[in-house]
Order: sequence, then C-alpha cells, then structure tokens
Amino acid sequence: MAPAKARHLDLTEQRLATGRLYAVLSDNMHRSVVSNSSTGLMGEGPSIGAFGEKVNMATFAEKFCARHNLDPEKYEAVAFKRALYPAARWLRPVLVLKADYFAADREFIRGVGRLTRSSNFDSEAQNFLYHPNNRGFLRHVFKLRASVRRLSRMVRDLM
Repeated sequence: MAPAKARHLDLTEQRLATGRLYAVLSDNMHRSVVSNSSTGLMGEGPSIGAFGEKVNMATFAEKFCARHNLDPEKYEAVAFKRALYPAARWLRPVLVLKADYFAADREFIRGVGRLTRSSNFDSEAQNFLYHPNNRGFLRHVFKLRASVRRLSRMVRDLM
C-alpha cells in the first residue's frame, strides 16, 4: 500500500508542478501580448518568450531592407520588381497603364512583408493564387505577374 500512496503523491506533485509551469507560461504570454498591444501594433517589435527571454519578431520586410540596405518605404517597389517574371519586368511600364493590373501582386508583396515566420508563406501564396484580380490570359499564359517561386526563395533565404 505504501508504494501506491507514494506514487499518488508523485502524480499530485507532478500535476502541481505542471500547473505552476502552465501559470508561468501563460503569464509570460500575457505579458508579451500586453507589451505588444501597448504599442498599438500586435506582433510588432520584440516580445517576451515563454521563458522570459526576448524574442525578435522581425518581419520579412525589415529583414529584406536590412539585407539590401534599403529604406523601409522602398521595400514594396524593390521586392515587387525582384518577384516579377522577366517578361513582366520588361512590360511593366505598359501594364501599369491599366490601374489595377498589379493589385493582386502588390497585395501579395505586402502580405509577405508582414510575415514573421516562413511557415506562414504558404497561406499568403494561396491567397495570391485565388485572388480575384489574379485571373486572365496575360497573367497565366504569358506569366505577366509576380512569381510565387521567386518570392518563396527570397523568404527562405532571409527567414
């Protein structure tokens, strides 16, 4: 009987320790959310990890600008130009005459710029592929659009 009672106490102690660990983790996570929400920007800036360490949640746009020595305002234009297929780069001055021709591409570049993890790239790519403005003969046959593969490589190299 004594070993069973000792085992029961061990399980109780484990549950208490697990409960304390959960309380510490949830408290740190709450502090992380509160510290980020105090700036008014959820997910922006350094946050506090589960064990109290600072975690740098730099976005892809920030990392891209740092790597290429760019001002943050130039991110969209430079990343857009690099993500285009070669034919689209050549014909961009003509295609811009239609006001919303590159709307889906620019939205895709902005969405990728906000990513803090490369694992979220697939959802951005799916949003781009099924975007209502990402239709038509020119975009799919002549590939006059941004390349998901090119942007994927850029994300994979930086994150």
